[in-house]
Amino acid sequence: MDKENNEHKQIERIDRVATDALPATIIEIRPKALYRARLADGRVVTVGVESKLRHAIVRIFENQQVFVRLSSRDPHRGSIVSVAPPQKNQQ
Repeated sequence: MDKENNEHKQIERIDRVATDALPATIIEIRPKALYRARLADGRVVTVGVESKLRHAIVRIFENQQVFVRLSSRDPHRGSIVSVAPPQKNQQ
């Protein structure tokens, strides 16, 4: 019962991240846990890591794909809500 409930919560969380978050690529690592990210539409925003994600050990590198939620008060700021799984190099 608990396992089914946990799986349902994980699916629900993934759906939530996908609906209100935008895909972005990290282009610069800045001081004080800030990053510059380029959104899919070409805009560049300054982002930090969301508080829930800070509790996990997360490494973020340049050229890494992330999901960003923009601030409602400042369109040039946002927070990283999820890190996309790394893509395997295909040769």
